[in-house]
Amino acid sequence: SWDVVNEPLMNSPPPECGEEDWQCALIGIHLWIKAKPVDWTRVPDTQGTGLKRGAYLDAALRAARAADPQALLMLNEYNVHGGNDKTRFLLKMCEELLAAGSPLDGVGLQMHLSDSMSPYVEREFAAVVASLGDLGLKVHVTELDIHPDCHSCYGNATTPDEKLRVQAKIYTSVLNVCLNSPACEALVWWQSTDAHAKGMILDSPGIALFDKDYAPKPAFFALAEALQQ
Repeated sequence: SWDVVNEPLMNSPPPECGEEDWQCALIGIHLWIKAKPVDWTRVPDTQGTGLKRGAYLDAALRAARAADPQALLMLNEYNVHGGNDKTRFLLKMCEELLAAGSPLDGVGLQMHLSDSMSPYVEREFAAVVASLGDLGLKVHVTELDIHPDCHSCYGNATTPDEKLRVQAKIYTSVLNVCLNSPACEALVWWQSTDAHAKGMILDSPGIALFDKDYAPKPAFFALAEALQQ
């Protein structure tokens, strides 16, 4: 699969954006080190899609399809696992891209869970996966992790052992939603082991399925059990 378009939407769209005005929520200018800033929303709509500020998304997808007709073309976004305006804009964006004939095959839901993101709620996540599936899109969970200081995730859990149990419960919940949806075809963690994570999250509970010494954590065994059922 190709991650053709990565993180096109603002995390907190401005209040002047209408309920379905996803183009208002496009970031447009992406700043990269040593690169000249480019406002992608000014790319002309050469295909006559009517997507206006979003025409660059269609252009990128068409270019990717021309480069590799067999590739699975994905749009990857964070904080769109439900419960916020950004998720609504994502769904509307996908709907209008498909209506315009854009060769979008699927969506990557990053799922970095932290207090700066919407809380994880299983039924809301399942609803997002179902909505994307109804559009005929495949779903990949692409960057799953839980920040160790995520109070909305860990709640009253304070000790490492308590947090590890909560971590296992949430990761298993995400897996079960995917297993129950024909649209969900991939589940990928941000890191495979805490040994490769940033220094602040090396210690328990960490974020991965293996700790910094490469030992499997409770989440690993909980996932294995769920897959065996």
